[in-house]
Amino acid sequence: MYFAWSGLVFISLVVGMAAFLWGFRSGQFSDQERARYLPFPDELPETPARSASKSLWNTVALLAVAAVVLSCLLAPLAILYWRSKGTG
Repeated sequence: MYFAWSGLVFISLVVGMAAFLWGFRSGQFSDQERARYLPFPDELPETPARSASKSLWNTVALLAVAAVVLSCLLAPLAILYWRSKGTG
């Protein structure tokens, strides 16, 4: 029983670290000066246009991470369901 929960924690940590590294490598944290201007939409600096292929790749990667996280959240429920059917 503890193995399943520790596996869930380990998988969640790996997915979280992968999402952080993806965000770091894609430049999500590169423009820290922009955050101070967010309450003032008229004073936002111009951001460079992103290419469509990079945007598509980011969307696919985000959906893949979301699918992995969702499967990790549903795995304990599936394990509990199958174990309850076996004991009944």
